[in-house]
Amino acid sequence: MKFIAVLVAAGLAVTATAALHADPAEDAIDGPREVYESRATIDLPADPDPELAERCYEHGVTVPAEWSDFRSTIERWIATCVSSRTVVNGKPIRRERQLVRGNASLTDVWNLLQDDGVTGEPVQIFADYEFEGRRVVDIFFFLYEAPDPEDAGTTNP
Repeated sequence: MKFIAVLVAAGLAVTATAALHADPAEDAIDGPREVYESRATIDLPADPDPELAERCYEHGVTVPAEWSDFRSTIERWIATCVSSRTVVNGKPIRRERQLVRGNASLTDVWNLLQDDGVTGEPVQIFADYEFEGRRVVDIFFFLYEAPDPEDAGTTNP
């Protein structure tokens, strides 16, 4: 008896093969068994990007006065969402540094916050992740502002 099942998540296909081949001498009382073969291939839809915890897509911060404090706050947030293999002082670290330090979109967010003069005020920072396989390779940080009702056009029926 032989049964083979292969699940290839990355290849997005499932292949199952089942076969029963009996040796006539194997079962002398009942006689030879029937030969059974079945093959099935299922093509699955493209694997979406891995899902991260909900907290990874939005984070509330109080805007500090210094860039380094802001960057450190964002690094601590991202560290809860990505895996690091490097351990420093008993804590995994490095992956979040690679994703946050030198990130142009985070610098843009900081500059917008400074231009708006919101130091000391709470804001929501949003993150959009880029994956290669299951690994985060880049993060796009942004602010979302609800449209000002005065700027929205109103129409009368």
